Amino acid sequence: MSDPTCPAPRIGSLCTGYGGLDLAVELVLGGRLRWYAETDPHASTVLARHWPGVPNLGDLRAVDWTGFRPPLSQVLLPTPRASDGEKGCPGQRGSHGDLTLPAAAVRVPKRMLPTPHIPDGHGPWHHGHGGTDLTTTVADLPEPRPVDHDRWGGYAAAVARWELLLGRPAPEPTQPGRHGKPVLAPSFVEWLMGLPALWVTHPDLDLPRTRALRVLGNGVIPQQAAAALRQLLCPRQWAVPL
Repeated sequence: MSDPTCPAPRIGSLCTGYGGLDLAVELVLGGRLRWYAETDPHASTVLARHWPGVPNLGDLRAVDWTGFRPPLSQVLLPTPRASDGEKGCPGQRGSHGDLTLPAAAVRVPKRMLPTPHIPDGHGPWHHGHGGTDLTTTVADLPEPRPVDHDRWGGYAAAVARWELLLGRPAPEPTQPGRHGKPVLAPSFVEWLMGLPALWVTHPDLDLPRTRALRVLGNGVIPQQAAAALRQLLCPRQWAVPL
């Protein structure tokens, strides 16, 4: 339930990608995305479709942060990458010139990252509706689909579980390529990432297959991010018994 005494947060997002982390924050904390900063043109196209009218600040280096002091919980950093552990110097950039997570973090003005306070961990109910709890979510799940071992082999059980959680069947994992050979289908990756159907692959977005895969590959699974946020905000409620 939402706390009527606590207004919904205004959410700002840095290096947003397709908005997977932002979906999770909106679900767990309530509120609405008010601005984001994304330089990739294809990811920006996806964001503009799903958050119309929300301003894109673009390049963080060109933003005037004077007087800007959002709470820590309302600023999202870039999606972690495998290379962050090896390329952590302040000036490090990826192959396309974008900042890595450590490099972006050190460039954020210190006044944007206040020292955490005890009330920050009071739980989702102090920030928004918090979403449904695990018991309610499981109770509302549809009947599981039969496990298709012939189609998915050793991954059949995992695919069936994800189909159950998402409430829709897995799409075909491949599609015909330029020369007729099967290639990885963006719609399948979109499903794997737990996104709503057509979030990145809608025909109106007109993203080439390789560009759609790049956008999807740099994203966050909203369901995992939501679970992590709930555990951080209220660890006792979501603790797994040993």
